[in-house]
Amino acid sequence: MLTHVVPRAQDVGIAPVQAAAIVSIVGAVTIPFRVAVGVASDRIGRKRVGVVCALLHTVAMLWLIGANELWMFYLFAVIYGIGYGGIDPPIVALIGDVFGLRRVGLIMGSLIVGWGLGAAVGPYLAGAVFDASGSYTAAFLAAALAMAGVALFIFRLDAPASGAS
Repeated sequence: MLTHVVPRAQDVGIAPVQAAAIVSIVGAVTIPFRVAVGVASDRIGRKRVGVVCALLHTVAMLWLIGANELWMFYLFAVIYGIGYGGIDPPIVALIGDVFGLRRVGLIMGSLIVGWGLGAAVGPYLAGAVFDASGSYTAAFLAAALAMAGVALFIFRLDAPASGAS
């Protein structure tokens, strides 16, 4: 979805350089939060932290639908960056907790292929939605619903009670 954030911002009158900065902010925010959320995941529980990160994605995508000023896009970038940067550590740890370490390579490889397919198809579909409707609303709403589904899936995951999970 990040592919369409810049055009979405430009559609509401944000200058190209400022619109591009939105994606840079997402990238900058993800860096410290990958580590910080990994620590939080170990201390307060992988499921809890994973659900929060998925919900941050959801909230960010819903916020993006109504964003029409630069500060709103920057706030989106921070919230999205925290969720985007933070979701990987609890997911990886949960895979180890649920399935053990014996097949973690196969499971992570399969998961990364799925993420790659989503990264390849998602922007195309969002662009097709925009071309058909003249709006990103349906595409961003679909992304928000997908992340809400991820939050529900993580919440319902039957992880062992070891550690803080």
